[in-house]
Amino acid sequence: MNEELKQHATRIAEILQEQGNPYKRVEIDHGGIKIVSTDAFEPIKRSQHHKCFICGEPADLQLDDGQWECGNCAQIAAELSEEDER
Repeated sequence: MNEELKQHATRIAEILQEQGNPYKRVEIDHGGIKIVSTDAFEPIKRSQHHKCFICGEPADLQLDDGQWECGNCAQIAAELSEEDER
């Protein structure tokens, strides 16, 4: 994609965000631009009754063994696992 197209695409994304929903899919062709879909967006709701088994913070990742883990602890565990593999 050339720089001019990137600038136009960036501006379209800004306009959509200003209108309140940046999650619209647009189709651009020689005939113009049209919105082809609007994707629903809802932030992840963290359940207050699932706590990370490591740190006790709210957790949204359920492990195979049924325990729950928060994103921070999952990232740390992944990084430690990568170090062990080296």
